[in-house]
Amino acid sequence: QKRRRKKNGKPKRLYVPRPCHRLDYDTSGIIAVALTPDAQRWGQMLFQERLTTKTYIALVAGHLYDDEGIVEYGIGKIPTGSAEGIGYNRWACDIPDRDVSLAFTEGSVRPARTEWRVSARLTVPLSCSTDDKGDEQSGVMAKYTRVELKPITGRGRQLRLHMAAIGHPILGDELHAPSEVANAAPRLCLHAETLALPVMDIGSAGGTVLASATYPAPF
Repeated sequence: QKRRRKKNGKPKRLYVPRPCHRLDYDTSGIIAVALTPDAQRWGQMLFQERLTTKTYIALVAGHLYDDEGIVEYGIGKIPTGSAEGIGYNRWACDIPDRDVSLAFTEGSVRPARTEWRVSARLTVPLSCSTDDKGDEQSGVMAKYTRVELKPITGRGRQLRLHMAAIGHPILGDELHAPSEVANAAPRLCLHAETLALPVMDIGSAGGTVLASATYPAPF
């Protein structure tokens, strides 16, 4: 493809398609990619103004008692340091009346809201399990739930933190789940399944149309 020439004779740099938003590295699923600079500005504005609708599918530990619910714990950053003395932050939920108070970075806690709905409650036998002494156990069952998650806000690791905060961490989550849950799956069981957003309609004078896409979860 030949590059277009500007009026001054220099070649015009070709636009490289860029994503309008991000998914965590180990989260699979659908993502919106802008093919033009105008589309990128429009897309980023839609996500910043919360004009999009996203649905995720997750497998979480245990059986959720209710069929649907809402989690509204704020999310902020906690300063911590490495062995080398290099400081960095980690995300955490601000849960009222928790036993241990967390020292959040000042001004970092922001409101967060996640809506969830149960798709299926599942129970499977563990083919190989051991007790605390390392002895094999029989008849042990593993319970987990397939849930549909809708993030109304878009805070850092929001879905992982909110599900862990209500006692049902996501399978395969090595950051926020206990080891037995983190090791229960070969990957993080979180998938962005649907995305809907208004896009500019080139066939009308400044109008928009609702675009949607679905990429079914592999679990």
